[in-house]
Amino acid sequence: MIKNYFADLELDPEASLDDIKHSFKRLAKKFHPDLHPGDIFAEESFKKISEAYENLCSDELLVKQRKLLMDLEIDETTITRWKKRGAFTKEDLRKAKDQAENLDIDLELSMPAAKDVKRLDVRVSVEEVCLKCQGEGGRKGAALMTCKTCAGLGYGLVQRGAYRWKKSCEDCRGKGYVSLEPCSSCKGYGKLAVTKEYRLDVPDHAGPQIYPDLGHASYAGKNRGRLRIKWKASS
Repeated sequence: MIKNYFADLELDPEASLDDIKHSFKRLAKKFHPDLHPGDIFAEESFKKISEAYENLCSDELLVKQRKLLMDLEIDETTITRWKKRGAFTKEDLRKAKDQAENLDIDLELSMPAAKDVKRLDVRVSVEEVCLKCQGEGGRKGAALMTCKTCAGLGYGLVQRGAYRWKKSCEDCRGKGYVSLEPCSSCKGYGKLAVTKEYRLDVPDHAGPQIYPDLGHASYAGKNRGRLRIKWKASS
């Protein structure tokens, strides 16, 4: 996934090599683990800025990262929000919690050998809203900051040769924001994996079948994805 290393160092893509060095030194003093023993947030922040500096510490790497960023499909509103580096707004939070993207579950199952079986119990791992933080990923009322890795988009672009596709951001898990006080139950994700058992109708023939509203829950809990099963003929 393409990462925005400039944002990790609180810089714009136009930053010079000297700007990058100065910003890294400033942030390293702020988040160094030796100054914050036992502080997980400081430790993760130090790892992130160290990775960013390693990818921006020469003129050659600088040009490469600027070119990669040009491929990111970031709209003007997101760029403005990223440059201001302000807190995530309530409107941003509402949109993130109401989204129903990437909620589908794909499974492959064999059809029952007996032709008279019309329904089958299937166990599925489903993501449900964390009850402790209500899907926010942190303590209720805690400050929320725009994810600097994806600039608030919730996704990055993965490229393999001539092909590109979107991938959910690993740092914010697709929400576009991170809590400064992560939930101890879901570790900041906002959702927890639970096992559910569904009694599903077995189709008359092999092939794909869609079961609405049996997929993962959105962060607000208002939307659910689909359960898509590719039924195979029994051997």
